[in-house]
Amino acid sequence: MKVRHDLPISENSLVYPPSEDSYLMIEAVSVSAGEKVLEIGSGSGIVSIHCALEGAAVTAVDINPEAVSLTERNAGACGLSEGVKAVQGDLFSPVGAEKFDVIIFNPPYLISGSGSEVR
Repeated sequence: MKVRHDLPISENSLVYPPSEDSYLMIEAVSVSAGEKVLEIGSGSGIVSIHCALEGAAVTAVDINPEAVSLTERNAGACGLSEGVKAVQGDLFSPVGAEKFDVIIFNPPYLISGSGSEVR
């Protein structure tokens, strides 16, 4: 996918912002219209939004309720309220046995000075 830098993506200090790794993921993923996509750890929702812009039906999961809210808000701002379903939960737990064509996961890997995750 081609990265779109013109999207109205908001940030929240409690959610990992779109960063270089987010843009690398967008460029690396290939989705087609009609495919079902699962993004685990959606953060701001920027990867999910790019997938929905390609015509995919996206479920975005994050354990952080602030990230779920931000993903919903950003998808709405991009006109994709119907194309991105954001749900709170841990990994696959919110989707049960549902099947997906593409699964995307950019796991947390940054550690703050206190030793806790920053994502």
